[in-house]
Amino acid sequence: MARALCQGNRSYCTEHRFKSGSGELFTAQMAVCRVFTTARRTRRRHRQASWLLFVQVHLDWTPEQCRQRYRHRFGIETSYWMANKELGWTTSPNPALRFVLVGLGFVLLNLWVHLCWEFTQVARRGGRRLNTELFRQQRFINFLIPALERIYGCVTEITAPSVPLL
Repeated sequence: MARALCQGNRSYCTEHRFKSGSGELFTAQMAVCRVFTTARRTRRRHRQASWLLFVQVHLDWTPEQCRQRYRHRFGIETSYWMANKELGWTTSPNPALRFVLVGLGFVLLNLWVHLCWEFTQVARRGGRRLNTELFRQQRFINFLIPALERIYGCVTEITAPSVPLL
């Protein structure tokens, strides 16, 4: 499918037919966007073209609009994915508790980003460069665990109440 759509020298919109496992046909509007990798980001000498495919459902966007909107959405999804690493786990049906845990996850994520920005900068000419290998997110979480245990204590044993034998 992708090879048939990824042809030509420029981005375009088209219709494409998908066939389901049961044999039904579905027609969808597609935005086929031709993009180029930058030599600076990939450390290649020559830029290379690649293709991005977007299925449009009730949208009338150009391929470039699809690409820009998806880039914005990708940033949002990434921040949720990273915040989920720091969320407290609960089975509580209480939405207020769940909301507090999500908010706390984002606060911790923003704190980690700020600490990376402050302490992992590499001296060089030009714009800032961060060496995030020095302070990964998992290391930040590993720093938090003993601090929380010192403040709130750590449960090391559970004793069951004894029931008198009959």
